[in-house]
Amino acid sequence: MTKEKKLVKTKISVRKVEMTPFKSSGLNQIYSKGIEVAFADRVEGRKFIQLHPFAYCKDYLQDAVFSTVNKESIHIYGFSFVPGINKPVNMKETIVALTDASKDAKTLLREAKARGMFMREIDEIVGTKKKTVIKQVTNLDNKVFIFISDKVWLHSPPLLSLYLLLLRVGRLYEGGDVIDYVKNFKKEDDENSKNMTNNDVGYIEAIFEAYGGKLLKTVLERNVKLFNPKIEKNYLKGTFGYSFHDSTGIVSFARSFDSDDFYIKGCATKKTIEKIVTRRT
Repeated sequence: MTKEKKLVKTKISVRKVEMTPFKSSGLNQIYSKGIEVAFADRVEGRKFIQLHPFAYCKDYLQDAVFSTVNKESIHIYGFSFVPGINKPVNMKETIVALTDASKDAKTLLREAKARGMFMREIDEIVGTKKKTVIKQVTNLDNKVFIFISDKVWLHSPPLLSLYLLLLRVGRLYEGGDVIDYVKNFKKEDDENSKNMTNNDVGYIEAIFEAYGGKLLKTVLERNVKLFNPKIEKNYLKGTFGYSFHDSTGIVSFARSFDSDDFYIKGCATKKTIEKIVTRRT
């Protein structure tokens, strides 16, 4: 009788930093509790700055990148990102601040380490040069964590959307195959996160319904190769609006590649994706 192989967990260190917060503003969102995210950037040394209000809805971060790439002011659902007022998104690395007001600092630290371990495994599949690191913000009650990952996630709206979804669901990861973990992700028995988690389960189901369940692994392995090599073509000038905000994330990407004019003009076409997904690797 052979012994089961023990899981070897990646050791995750969390460095202490400070972050200047962004003044909050009212956003129109489908969530009212749970995980919030915002872009951050380095200032100097251990100091960071938050670039826009925290948001429950991850789509606002895609809007911020659109504004940065096109040097264009955007306003949607109460969210604004204006060159000259908002510091541009750092396009050399993906820097996202994450918090959850419903949880204490100890719980958030435990979940941050789980997310870090999870994202390191994702990094291996994607093949990124830069591996995800975590910072804990000490001047905001130790309840804000900054995740710094490779710039590959900024290359297109679906990739950024996927990155933020993975950050959200990674909080329960304890080791093992990350694709199986995502596929089998279930809601927490936590009323504060219930609505968001239920939606995340639905998002994951939509992703695994695409192309016989092979889409997630394919997007992770092929990443930027699935999209236009020029980032400005993936955030195509003149396409911003409700359609961009609502319909350019990973779920829309999974459900239909030719239903939106954005994908026809910018991102990979349905025919290209089908060819790549069905190809033996």
